[in-house]
Amino acid sequence: VVLFCLGCGRLPELREERFETQPMNNLKFISCLLWNMSGYDDAGATAAEIINPRHVYPRALSISVCLVSVMYLLPVLVGLTVLPDVDAWHDGSFVEIGGLIGGPFM
Repeated sequence: VVLFCLGCGRLPELREERFETQPMNNLKFISCLLWNMSGYDDAGATAAEIINPRHVYPRALSISVCLVSVMYLLPVLVGLTVLPDVDAWHDGSFVEIGGLIGGPFM
């Protein structure tokens, strides 16, 4: 949240023509998607403890999927404003992005 708040002023600088698209590796995408969305399958285990699960579950899952998606998307967008070359991203890139946006504080 802090990274996004410090970097949201840079978002107008983000231009689509700065990025080149490359073919997506479907296996890596599915693996990452399954990893990030794990835990939703456990919802059935607690259904007996929820009052009115037919109403609560769809709403809770919809809200959580939206929140998870936004919480992944916003830091990446801010990161693209300071490190637009995605091929140069590696483990620890968000530490570097934080330093470029927020200085030593981040």
